[in-house]
Amino acid sequence: MHKWSIKEHNLPLKYTWKITQGQADFKTNYVVRVESEYMFALGEVAGVTQAEIDKLYDIQAIFAALQTNLDRASFPLGTLQIPTSLRFALSSAWTALLALQQKVTVSSFLGLADVPNAPTCYAIPILPTKEIGPFIERHNLQRFPVLKIKVGGSEAAASCHEVARHFKGPLWIDANQAFADHNSALEFLNAIKNLPIELVEQPLPRQAFSEYRKLKNQSPFPIFADESLQDQDIPKEWSQFFDGVNIKMMKSGSYQQALLQIEQARDIGMKVMLGCMVETSLGISAALNLASLADCFDLDGFLYLEKDPFDLLTEQNGNIYRKPNRGSSKRGAPFS
Repeated sequence: MHKWSIKEHNLPLKYTWKITQGQADFKTNYVVRVESEYMFALGEVAGVTQAEIDKLYDIQAIFAALQTNLDRASFPLGTLQIPTSLRFALSSAWTALLALQQKVTVSSFLGLADVPNAPTCYAIPILPTKEIGPFIERHNLQRFPVLKIKVGGSEAAASCHEVARHFKGPLWIDANQAFADHNSALEFLNAIKNLPIELVEQPLPRQAFSEYRKLKNQSPFPIFADESLQDQDIPKEWSQFFDGVNIKMMKSGSYQQALLQIEQARDIGMKVMLGCMVETSLGISAALNLASLADCFDLDGFLYLEKDPFDLLTEQNGNIYRKPNRGSSKRGAPFS
């Protein structure tokens, strides 16, 4: 028998995190723990904004309803019909415990190569244009290989040009469904087409596939899906809509589904970004287990926190590295 528990973590942010879908000054994430007699492993639950979490579900109540069956481990955790972020926390913690019992890393347990570090972009929230330059300087963002710009509203193009004035490297654009149709999105993209932009993420509503088909054929930049991809399989016709996908563990719901999505994306010629929510280093460490399969990385979520309760990762010159496991009174597997 295994023992499961859950703990709430209130996480103040270094600054207001504002995107098209809302804003937050703190996050409330949850960490599940599974214990066997001599070992334990952890998994993180992270959503987009606190308002969205409050609106959609009560994680602790759902966990409490599952607890008896969880303690018996009597069904496949990865197939639970619960919010995908909680499903991933449970299934990833379980995977980490199995890997620990076999004395291998999670990557090795999944049949993947261990990657010691990965370069990440750094995302700039939606800001007044006049605050962009000071923000880049204050947070020393020149050290990152690429910046991702969150955009929305009438100042979207101006924000991109302002970032390009202060940062000379490549840029990614993340609209979080900010534009209603392909015409408005294309007008925005044409206004920034001379900037060093490598990709544009989710400019249109998640289900607007006919509009994405039109946009992909006219866009000066590759188009990546984010909100369009949750825990479903990726159909072949998505190659008509997108050039790539942003795969996030909190949306895929399990390592197994994320691996399947990566395989499906590759089969139709799409690029793969490995992304995250605003998460602690526990959740980001989990994503790193799939790093050998990705083309690019958006794994900066733990860098927005005033204090990371796990401190499992470090960042140097835009690359993130795992810290050595410092151990515990009980043999533990922090990398869920």
